[in-house]
Amino acid sequence: ASQLLDQLVDRDPGHFAGQFVLGRCLAEVPDHPRALERLRMANAIAPADPRPTYHRGLILLTNHKWQAAEKEFTAALGKDDGFADAYRHRGIT
Repeated sequence: ASQLLDQLVDRDPGHFAGQFVLGRCLAEVPDHPRALERLRMANAIAPADPRPTYHRGLILLTNHKWQAAEKEFTAALGKDDGFADAYRHRGIT
């Protein structure tokens, strides 16, 4: 699946869903550096959407980068203060 998504974002770098889903796929491989970059791109395309920021936080949390993860979860909450999972994961950091 990630090969097709790579092709999609190569053709259309501004495709939010392509960038976001590719970031999620890469996080599962795991290829965290590439996943973080794709999620950064998704965030740049749709800055009001909290999901890319939240998922960046999850990757950073997995890698024990507590302060960076907390910053991402807090940023996600700044976009949607009802995002319960972001509150929960911020509490873990």
